[in-house]
Parts: sequence; structure tokens; C-alpha cells
Amino acid sequence: PAGDPFYSDNTQVSNLRQFYYGLSAAPYALLNGGTSTSQRFDYIEGSKPLNTNTVIIESLDDSKFEINMDSKIDQVLRTKVQVGARDNISASNISVKIAVIERLINSVPGQNGDLEFMNVVKAMLPSPSGTIYNRAWSKDEVVEIEKTWELQHVYNANELRVVAFIQNE
Repeated sequence: PAGDPFYSDNTQVSNLRQFYYGLSAAPYALLNGGTSTSQRFDYIEGSKPLNTNTVIIESLDDSKFEINMDSKIDQVLRTKVQVGARDNISASNISVKIAVIERLINSVPGQNGDLEFMNVVKAMLPSPSGTIYNRAWSKDEVVEIEKTWELQHVYNANELRVVAFIQNE
């Protein structure tokens, strides 16, 4: 929500992802993109909480892609992401999203008194849209994406992590 320091550090990513998923309030969670109602969870009292059985069942689906990453930090974060198709995949609009997160922030108090914040998104590379591939993929085909990011609004560089995921747009 507006007003917290982490939102203020990175409003563009938060606003675009909120719009993309149609989120109107926090706390809210989506599983596997939330494409069905069984994958959308509202934590507001009296609403639909996360069902652990749903998470287990969704996690059993084999991924159509394999992702490997290598990242380094000096004055700049450098990451290389390799994405490979595990099977032939017909033409589709696939985007590779690369997020830089700070795994734990415990040096900034939240408006509600919370003192620990986990997995705070710092940036999405090259942008919240990711890198888009609008085409078919052949089995074992690999693409490589290399990106850099100048550290901004980082409370502890040792807590930075890079997360990559694929989204069928």
C-alpha cells in the first residue's frame, strides 16, 4: 500500500504488477499466475485463505522450461539467466521476468509496527514487462539474458537475491 517506504522506493514495479493481476487490496496472493479462482487467495478476515493442498497439487506440474542463473555484485549487480525449453512449445507470448529482491529487511519499521520484511522487490529487469518472446520454442533450445542493475534503495546488499520466472502472457 501507499505510504510504506518500500512502496515509495519502487512505485513503478508495484503499480504495474498490481494492475497486471487486478489486485485491489493487500494482503492477497496468487498461485501460478492466479488464472483460475482456485489460485487466488484473499487474506482479509472471513475471506478465502491459502489452501496448502492446492499449493502441493499445483507444485506437482512439470515446468515447460528450465531456468539457470548466475549473479554477481560489486558496485553493480550483474545477472545472467539461461532459459531452456524442456519440450517443443507451440507459438505463444512468453515473457521472462527477472526480479531483484532484498531477502530480509529488519532495519526499517513499518507503519503498522512490523520490523521484518521479507522478499522486498527492488527492481525488475529490464523492466516490469520482462523480456518477451513471441514465438515457438524447440526442445532443448536455450536463450541467455544478461542484465545489470545499479543498486538503489538497498538496505543490506548481502541480502540481495535474483529471482527469474516465466509468464505466458
